[in-house]
Amino acid sequence: IFCLELARRGAGRVTGLDIAGAMLEMARAAAVKEGLAPRCAFVRGDLLHVLPDARFDVTIGIGLFDYLADPLPVLTRMREVTADRVILSFPRLNTWRAPLRKLRLALRGCPVYFYTRSRIETLLAQAGLRAIKVERVGKLYCVVAVPSDHLIRTAISSPSG
Repeated sequence: IFCLELARRGAGRVTGLDIAGAMLEMARAAAVKEGLAPRCAFVRGDLLHVLPDARFDVTIGIGLFDYLADPLPVLTRMREVTADRVILSFPRLNTWRAPLRKLRLALRGCPVYFYTRSRIETLLAQAGLRAIKVERVGKLYCVVAVPSDHLIRTAISSPSG
């Protein structure tokens, strides 16, 4: 969904990464149908084990951290491969729906994890990311972060006037 939308909005090259082959096939078919396939690549796997030389302007992790027992390695890898910003979502712990969702998924054998704002900020700092925006949106925290050294890199690479 996000790859296609970014390609529609003019992104030159977009890579979608997922562990679910069926999701990737659906995305490929949609990209072909919309004439976006030349700008979209779809890769099966997870960020810790594929795309070793990857470098992206922006990385997005939406609906990902719900299912990771240890999100720190993924956040760290996102920082390593991201030049500009990271966009993330985390399910909020203190919502009335969280216990219901946890129970429903546990009955299916699927653990789910919830976060507080302070836990998110701690994880980001440990991963070398700095939050520039953390916003509550319904049952989620939506986060925009940059690599901690982002301002230093920008200042060094920008011509001074």
